[in-house]
Amino acid sequence: MQYCQDYDEKLPFGSSTYLVSHVDIWDGIQPYVKNLQVTVCPSDSLRNCLSLNAGVAWGAEWANYPLSYGYNFSLEGQSMGSVQFPAETGIFAEMKERPYFYQQGNLTLPNGGIGIGYTSAPTRLDNRHNEGMNIGYLDGHAKWCKSDQVGYVRANL
Repeated sequence: MQYCQDYDEKLPFGSSTYLVSHVDIWDGIQPYVKNLQVTVCPSDSLRNCLSLNAGVAWGAEWANYPLSYGYNFSLEGQSMGSVQFPAETGIFAEMKERPYFYQQGNLTLPNGGIGIGYTSAPTRLDNRHNEGMNIGYLDGHAKWCKSDQVGYVRANL
């Protein structure tokens, strides 16, 4: 939220394109967070969302530090005011193997929204907390979501 205030209400960039150039969401918010330990869930034994090995698998060369969360890059660079339902739109989620998540087109939500998807690999969103995960929302709140309800969390504008 502090980042957005300093950058004209624009959300940070964070897609794999920027990860290749080592300019990603995690680097962008570090001046506000000032601690890499908050990017790791104590229950995550892998901590591999942002690793050299994961990047190389995609032909990239990502930074290599422990990470347990993914960013909704469907929103990168968007104006906060362009998001119609900020309290329903996920921006961070517990992940493994990839540092980003995005929308899935097979579940249409009320008012034309598209839900967060498991993408092509159902294991990327990580159910490490009682068959669910913590999700951070665009309005600044966070809450636990059961894995079978994740698709009802909005991922797009």
